[in-house]
Amino acid sequence: MDEYELFITNNGLYLLDILGANEYALDRENALVALEILKKYSIPILGGDVLLFNGKKFEYTMPNWSIDQTYESDQEYTKSSLDYAEKFIKNHPVKSALFVIVIPRKELKGSVPF
Repeated sequence: MDEYELFITNNGLYLLDILGANEYALDRENALVALEILKKYSIPILGGDVLLFNGKKFEYTMPNWSIDQTYESDQEYTKSSLDYAEKFIKNHPVKSALFVIVIPRKELKGSVPF
C-alpha cells in the first residue's frame, strides 16, 4: 500500500489547510489511476466525496457515494466497490471535479492521513 500512499501524496491536493479535512483529493485522471493501484492490492472502496471549485474555494458537493458490504464475500465486495467507484468517477458530469477516495484505515501503513 505504500504505492497508493505515495501516489496520492504526490498527485493529490491535501485538504487540511484548505477545508480542514485530513485527506487528499484527486482529479479524475489521477483518481482512476489510484483505483488501479487499489485493484492491484485488492483494497475495497468504502465511498468517496466530490469537490468542486466555486470560483473562490473548493466545496464538498452532492452526490457523494458509499458502498456497504452486504452478504457478498470480501472478494466480491472489493470488486463491486472498485467497479462502482470507477463508474461514478468516469461518469461524473463535471470534468473539473476532484474526488476523495475513502478506503479502510487498516489498509494504510504509512503516515497518510484519512
